[in-house]
Amino acid sequence: MSPGPTRREAMAALLGAAILPALYTSRAAAKDAVIFGTIHEVAIHSFAFDPAELTVAIGDAIRWSNADLSPRTASAEDGRWDTGPIEQSESCTFEVTEGMALSYQCLFHLQMRA
Repeated sequence: MSPGPTRREAMAALLGAAILPALYTSRAAAKDAVIFGTIHEVAIHSFAFDPAELTVAIGDAIRWSNADLSPRTASAEDGRWDTGPIEQSESCTFEVTEGMALSYQCLFHLQMRA
C-alpha cells in the first residue's frame, strides 16, 4: 500500500485548484475590460454635437449621449454607419475602424453635423 500525499502536497494541490480558476477569471475580465482604446464622449444637446470635432485613432470609440428631449442620431454622411435613434438620456458607442467615414449628422435634424 502506498502512502497518501503528504500534508504539504495536499495543501499545494488545494491551493492550485483554488488559484488557477481565479487567475483565468482575472485574465478573462481584464481582456473584456480592454475593448476600446480611448472612448471619446460627445454630448448631444441644443441641436448640436459637443464637441463638433474630435481627433480619434483606429480602435478608439465614440460615445454619443443624448441630453435633448427628442431622439437624435449620429449617422455617417456617406450612409455606411448609423447609431439609429438615441433616445433622451441614452447613449450609443461605436468603434472607430479603418476606412470609417468620420463626418456625421443627425438624420432627424440635418443641420446637426460634426
